Amino acid sequence: MELSGSEVFSAGLAFAAKRVPAARLYQMDARSIPFMAEFNVIGALGVLEHVDDDERVMSEVARALRPGGGS
Repeated sequence: MELSGSEVFSAGLAFAAKRVPAARLYQMDARSIPFMAEFNVIGALGVLEHVDDDERVMSEVARALRPGGGS
């Protein structure tokens, strides 16, 4: 299993790297995910309630999932 994570703020990435050093981390905005059909599962924990355009985020999540993947 490979674990990836993302955060919009660089300070959050440093915190995550200390807690989960084996994870591949990316700084990105969930409204513009730079992956297509890349992940089997995506969890948006602590994301949707902080973003005005939650429909766009979910659309990006769907695009970043592999066929048959889940969120």
